[in-house]
Amino acid sequence: MKISLVVPVFNEEDTMPILYKTVREFNELKEYEVEIIFINTRSKDVTESIINKIAVSHPLVIPVSFTRNFGNDSRCTTILLIFFIQLR
Repeated sequence: MKISLVVPVFNEEDTMPILYKTVREFNELKEYEVEIIFINTRSKDVTESIINKIAVSHPLVIPVSFTRNFGNDSRCTTILLIFFIQLR
């Protein structure tokens, strides 16, 4: 079974590696194919770069980056769209 985690991020350069490692090492998820979709809303730090580096070596990491920060509403809308697309 496949699980998709959708994670909105903004200026999370310090927590990105920790979050990714924690999800990968979480025992209850080891029996599933876990995809992580990071939604970056124009972070001002190097969050986008970190996500892209992780995605290059891990095909189940999907980076989504907005061209500008549209706020929390746009992140939630994107999450819902991804959810509905995955249901089809």
